[in-house]
Amino acid sequence: SLLQRTQRACMHAKVVGLGLGIRNGLADPIGWLWPAFWGISRRLALVVVSSFGCSSFLLVVFPAVVFDEFFWWAVAEAQNWWLRRGNTLSPVLDISCQVLDQLHFVPVIARVFFLAVWEYPEVDALLTVCALMWTGHNCHTIYNAFVNELPESA
Repeated sequence: SLLQRTQRACMHAKVVGLGLGIRNGLADPIGWLWPAFWGISRRLALVVVSSFGCSSFLLVVFPAVVFDEFFWWAVAEAQNWWLRRGNTLSPVLDISCQVLDQLHFVPVIARVFFLAVWEYPEVDALLTVCALMWTGHNCHTIYNAFVNELPESA
């Protein structure tokens, strides 16, 4: 995800051109610079927290991340199993699976936030900021899923 976002930002800069990109960035920093900066930095925050704050990360957040990944896999496998049998998912069941697929992400959001608020302030300000950015990234992911993706599939 970090590499993909960086590639998208570089590709956009290549298409627009460096000179025009700099002019547009100076004229409208929120519209031109902020999306790429936020997209790259919030993904980089995950790398910083999981690399440099690993002991607290492993104790506080990692169990929730493992649960989240397992539940994501289990829901996907159940849907695939159901579809392989030749059945179709009713719209209500399909939306319910999509909601469940996002709701199991809530413990990760809560634990990363608690890591930023209780664990990291005693350790390092950079880790605190990165954990808060990771929380923002997770909230952004859930927001996109519920506001943009879920209504399109309904």
